[in-house]
Amino acid sequence: MTVTSSGTQNKDSAQIFHGNEKRSWRSLKLLAWVLVVALLVGGGVYVKRLTDENKNFKKVIASSAPKKVNKIVDKVGKLMELPKGNPSLLIVEDKKVLKEQPFFSKSENGDVVLIYTEAKQAILYRESNNKIINAASLIIENTTTTTAPAATTTKTKNE
Repeated sequence: MTVTSSGTQNKDSAQIFHGNEKRSWRSLKLLAWVLVVALLVGGGVYVKRLTDENKNFKKVIASSAPKKVNKIVDKVGKLMELPKGNPSLLIVEDKKVLKEQPFFSKSENGDVVLIYTEAKQAILYRESNNKIINAASLIIENTTTTTAPAATTTKTKNE
């Protein structure tokens, strides 16, 4: 309520003020909900982007499938001298996407990549015909990701 020059109160202006206050709260609530939705959508997009970057490989964790990792390491070890340490094992799932990278130019879906991080070496192995397709030195950045193996040659035991 407001007081006019004659000393009387104006009831209409008080209701207008009170109505504006309600609209302000509604606007703030709406803004808060829009921000929450935007954050959720943004977070979802971020997670999707991270998973899309790694969808070309299926990572085999040594602790979850030690027999498979050991079996492949043994087979590759008969074809070439392997670095010391435990490798990470990746399986190529989409060769089309990887064809642009020189290391994967001859890869096929189902090929196995053994990555020896400490020795900075990667080996592309085809289990179906028991052949090493490619071996290369790794360029490892200071982040947690590894770049594609550089194209270098490594002699195998058969050569």
